[in-house]
Amino acid sequence: MPDPPSSGPGFRATARGHGPRGRRRPFSVLISRRSRKDDPWVTLKVWAFVVGAGFAMAGIYFESEWMIWAAIAALVIGFLLRFLPDGGGEGERPGEEPDEA
Repeated sequence: MPDPPSSGPGFRATARGHGPRGRRRPFSVLISRRSRKDDPWVTLKVWAFVVGAGFAMAGIYFESEWMIWAAIAALVIGFLLRFLPDGGGEGERPGEEPDEA
């Protein structure tokens, strides 16, 4: 079976957010390759999505404009939570004691 195109000879690694010919990929700001294992905001993001989806379905069913706007607001809040710092990275996390080496 042939190797996948990303591992054979002639493969050229591209800069993050750019396609094969150096063109910027659309929506690359929305896609993150970093790990989200220790995201302290994940519960709040899920709740924002659930509340937004619930308001959207109820707003469609009851034909209620304010419910639709509440759904949009909840979903926008959930989206904006993506950009909050997670307190992680290579440094110490708040509330943790430093390792003694």
